[in-house]
Amino acid sequence: MTFFSFTVTVPKNTPKSAPVEQELPLTPGIVHRVRIRFPPGSKGKLHLKIMHGAHQFAPTNREADFIGNDEWIEWKEWYELVEHDTLMRAVAWNESTAYAHSVIVQLAVLPAEILNPMLTGAKRQRFWQRLIGQWR
Repeated sequence: MTFFSFTVTVPKNTPKSAPVEQELPLTPGIVHRVRIRFPPGSKGKLHLKIMHGAHQFAPTNREADFIGNDEWIEWKEWYELVEHDTLMRAVAWNESTAYAHSVIVQLAVLPAEILNPMLTGAKRQRFWQRLIGQWR
């Protein structure tokens, strides 16, 4: 499994209007699991969004962002990254006036044929033939 882990550190007094943006270089495949760790101490003042190009990957609703304090946020995902378009970006800001804070972003990526071996080569062709044949 290809498992990527990035620590995003955000200085104190970093406003939403001028966030820290950190590149998250990945490999082609399916993002199938996401984990975000807010260590103790940020007390809801550290905010995070994950972007893929101009698209907000997470959270799904554009007006929202992740916040937390001593907690994990994690979910299963199915998001395809194709060759030459594998760069995601962490966008984070920190409302704390006293401390810098860090958040850990972890993404698991596997090739589609590993996650769904029924859709490779001849098996893929037979699958589509069976599926199309049902509507003939």
